[in-house]
Parts: sequence; C-alpha cells; structure tokens
Amino acid sequence: MRGMKKISCVILAVMAVFSCIKPFNPPAISAANLNLLVVDGFIVPGSASTIKLSRTLNITDSFQVVPELNAQLYLEGSSGSIIPFQAGVDNSYTCPTGFLSPDDQYRLRIILQNGSEYLSDFVEVKQSPPIDTLEWDDKDGDVTIYISTHDPTARAKYYKWEYDETIEYRAAYEALVDWVDNQFVFLEPDELRYQCYKFYNSTNIVIGNSSALSDDVIRRLRVTVIPGFDEKLSYRYSILVKQYSLTADAYKYWQILQANTEQNGNLFDPQPAQLRSNIHNTGNPGEPVVGYLSISSFTEKRIFIRNSQLRHPSTPPFFSDCKETFIDPSLAAQYLNGTEMKPAYFSRSQGLAIAPAFCVDCRLRGGTTQKPPYW
Repeated sequence: MRGMKKISCVILAVMAVFSCIKPFNPPAISAANLNLLVVDGFIVPGSASTIKLSRTLNITDSFQVVPELNAQLYLEGSSGSIIPFQAGVDNSYTCPTGFLSPDDQYRLRIILQNGSEYLSDFVEVKQSPPIDTLEWDDKDGDVTIYISTHDPTARAKYYKWEYDETIEYRAAYEALVDWVDNQFVFLEPDELRYQCYKFYNSTNIVIGNSSALSDDVIRRLRVTVIPGFDEKLSYRYSILVKQYSLTADAYKYWQILQANTEQNGNLFDPQPAQLRSNIHNTGNPGEPVVGYLSISSFTEKRIFIRNSQLRHPSTPPFFSDCKETFIDPSLAAQYLNGTEMKPAYFSRSQGLAIAPAFCVDCRLRGGTTQKPPYW
C-alpha cells in the first residue's frame, strides 16, 4: 500500500508508495510488445490528490518509467460534479479532491494526448477506521511489525496498508575536519557527515479482510519483516503505516496481484496472470489497463525502534571494512589529495586519523544529513 505524508491519491495499479511508478510486465504483455496504460494512484478525500500515468515496459527495456504526458484527467461524481486535474511534474496529475460525499459515487476520466479516452467504473467512497495498535517484536532475531484495527460499524472489512520507513544511521567514525586547498578546515555543525537519514517506501502488498468473521476486527496482521542484520536497524528506525479501506472487488484485484508477486518474488517482476482493472478504454473495451480506481480516507500511526531495544543489537556490516590509519599531519597532502580518503577524515586524541570516505561520510551510503521534522 513515497511516499504521501498527508493525503494522496492512488488508482490501485502496480505500486510505487506513494511516489514512483515502476514497470509491470506480465509475460503475455511483454511477448506481444504491447504498450499498455498504467494508472497509479489512490484517491483520498479531503485534500490534493495525485495520479501518475505511464506505460508498461518489456522485460528487455532499459527504461525505468515511460511517462504518459499531456493528458487530461477528471474526477466525475454520479450526481454530476466534475473535478479537473492539473498536470504536474513529469507524469503526475493533481486535483484538489476536497469533500467527496459518502452518498455519491465517483469515476475517473482520462483523455490522452492522442485522443484515446479511458473511463473507470463508478466506485464508492470508503472510510478507514482508526488503527488500534502498531507493534513489533524480534523474538526470532528479525524485527516483525504488526498492525491491529477494527471497525465498530462493520463497514470496512477489506483493508490495505502502505508504509514509509525512515532510518537514522551513523558513519563508523566522526569527521571533524576537512581538507580544502591543502589545509585543514574545521567543519561547521551543519557540515558534519556523521549522522544521516534514509527514506523507503513500501513495495510489498499488505492486505487483509475480516469478511469471514462476525466482527470487523484485524488482529496482529504482519506488515513487514526487517532482517536483524539490516542497516535499517543499525541505530534508530521508524515506520509510518497508512491504512485504507477497499471495496470487495478492489480487494480481489490486490489479492491476485499479491499472489502473483509472492510467486515471482517481487511486485515488479513479470506477472503470470493478467489483472482485471476497473478502468477501460472507451473506444476499445478489450484493451487491458494496469490499475484500479479506489477512493478511501486513510488513518495512520507511527512507531520508533532503537537498536538498543533489540534482543540482539547488531553493528552495521560495513563497519568491518572501516580501518583507521593514523598519520603525521605534515603528510596530510600525500594521503588526502586525489585519494579515496578525501574529503573524509577525522581528528582523534591520538593524532590525525584517516579512513575510507564511506566510513566517515554517511552521505556516501545514500542518505542525507537533513533531519526529518518528526524525528
């Protein structure tokens, strides 16, 4: 179920969340070399909503995304309301969704630049109940995240969850000085490279339902598992889970996609079965479309986990490759000009110590030193 901190719109397609579209290549599609429309988004009432349009790729294609540009999109209510989307960056289209009546139904109209028109079925507006608990345990060495929820009105029944992960990690050593123009320069506080943050969006499909139960209750459903040795757990970890309510038909769509991806091992691997979208080409109803329109509010909950809370705290595996070397400061130019050590080195009480750059500059492991506002 990015990315999308507040409210986003996702037409249930092949996921990215909440922020990117990745290729979806069923074998039959790739073999036929078809160029199918991918509609990616989840419409959430109450704020701006974003939909991304792209095209399917063949297995052999080197492109990651083929955007569908210059399209016109409209959200239409069965009572006659029409909300236009505005073209945004690349293949994104955004509309101020605002209030959507739970007594009304809505559909999406897409008009491509070449004149082709696509129309979804009308779908109802679903409401997500609050998340009861978001828990974790590491009794088996790995960290497992569980979610529990219930709907006292028994109207939800079918659920989908997406999540964003944030990790704080550290370099092996702390760099206090830099080497600029053949001289030492002390780093300012905002220039330090010891503490970094990384962000991840969920790529697995997490769904559940209570349709077979007398009460609309989900207890300790597994959201994700983090291996105990993963860098995500090296210092501090946080997960924000968003919960949506689905219709029965939307749930079936995601259930089939989940089964396919578990069989293949990855959401974006070739799929053995073709999915039935509720979005159709008005001029060619038989044309497959990748995506599923759903409309739901969402509820969310965040938790934090520190490495020190784990039963078996671990050291990041790359630390074993970080060996410091103490040098005479007069030889700094010899070691730091044009080598892998530059610009990362640090001052210690024993003297000047240097190490490979990735050991003292956390940014080189893909993160940023900018602390998120919720940290």
